[in-house]
Amino acid sequence: MLAGAFFRSITQLEPIRSMLVKASLLGAAAASVLFAPTLAESLTRNAAEGETRVRTIEASREMSLVDMVIRFDGEEIPADQLGDIEGSQTDSYSVVVSDTFSSVADGRATKLTRTYTTLGGESAMEGGMLAAMGAEDSSKELSSELEGEDVIFTWDGEEEDYVASLPEESTLDEDLLEDLLGDYEFAELLPDGDIEVGAEWDIDPAFFEFMVEPGGEMHLKPSDADANEYDEMAEQIEEAGVEPTYEGTLKGKLVSVEEGVAKIEITIEIEMTLDLSGELEPMTQDTPMGELEINPVEVVVERTAEGTGTLMWHVAKGRLISFTMEADVTEVNTSNVEIDFGGETMEQFQELTQEGSIEVSYTIE
Repeated sequence: MLAGAFFRSITQLEPIRSMLVKASLLGAAAASVLFAPTLAESLTRNAAEGETRVRTIEASREMSLVDMVIRFDGEEIPADQLGDIEGSQTDSYSVVVSDTFSSVADGRATKLTRTYTTLGGESAMEGGMLAAMGAEDSSKELSSELEGEDVIFTWDGEEEDYVASLPEESTLDEDLLEDLLGDYEFAELLPDGDIEVGAEWDIDPAFFEFMVEPGGEMHLKPSDADANEYDEMAEQIEEAGVEPTYEGTLKGKLVSVEEGVAKIEITIEIEMTLDLSGELEPMTQDTPMGELEINPVEVVVERTAEGTGTLMWHVAKGRLISFTMEADVTEVNTSNVEIDFGGETMEQFQELTQEGSIEVSYTIE
């Protein structure tokens, strides 16, 4: 899952990154304004004890490698020797969860049971470096051990966050609870206080991560042998404990309130940086010529996203109805690693630039 997550591209396992990125590892108008009511703290969350909400999320990402720079011991490989680097990678996933609220306070579910009804996806890559390497196009199904399981989320007022736990009869590995998010409501996108149609407000740019990946890390991964490699990469990044930094803007604007439904437009101009330099342990990679030891010195992922989102909010019920988002994305992966092969050491620098788009659709029944 749009950080060890679907849209955290440094943990993707397509063949090109197995060979290259593994070394780097390393976001009537006038009339409506005239007659729109002032909403005095109306855009707030609400919940009812015993209520069940079924949430459906469809997300996709398509990226193309558009530029690649590689240097060995400071000497750059000419572009004409890199072959045809153009190709595409498409990732998609589908999630259906059912939340039942067993206790509520101050408009928030303080305890809920979430059933992960459907969790699945696909990661595919074609053309480009695959063809240059003589490899076939690749397509991998993604699945999660959470599918069909229940998880209990309890609100911790002091930490202002949900704590995940398993039912007593569950045999699920508790490690799967790491980085799950209990809050799906997107109330962080709402304005504070009184609001009128046409008003705008700022949103914490870091919330972009949850817009592209509602629900957090749901442990979608390949079901074949690559899953072990995926786990190893994700575990290293998680243990590093490095959080991405966000700059830029997320802005909300109340466009309309019609028949009790508020329509909010979200403008996205985000820059994200994840710097893992000095945080990752050396790793080994088997090659036809023998075993390589790769020591990451510099690993930086930079991503920019520009786009728009639309949030529909039920004013009286105090809950999300739907959220959709489309954003154009540019991602630059930079790495500088030391490679030891049979006692011979070299330094490899690489910079991979990808361009593409992210789409998210999220509805609640």
